[in-house]
Amino acid sequence: MEPGTYIIFTCLIAPETWGLIQGSVTVAFDSEFMFMIPVTAFAISNEYEIEPVYYSNVNVGEQLYGHLKLKNPSSTEELEILELYSTEDYLKLFWPNQV
Repeated sequence: MEPGTYIIFTCLIAPETWGLIQGSVTVAFDSEFMFMIPVTAFAISNEYEIEPVYYSNVNVGEQLYGHLKLKNPSSTEELEILELYSTEDYLKLFWPNQV
């Protein structure tokens, strides 16, 4: 970012349960500066039907072949996925059919 400019962040939260959720989002710019934003929301089912994905007992260097199921809620427009990322810095995500 150039000095004096602004940036807008979009945050997607996929809660484990429906109903009232409370927590925080931590934003870290470097090891010396971070802040927390409190989050209170009422979670309902989403139109894309996205659900959290969990794995356990993963070995270092192991590749996982999981599937993320989502629905295109539109009956007329194609759904375009613009970005794929993980909030975990040790986890690399790949588009299907790529290594």
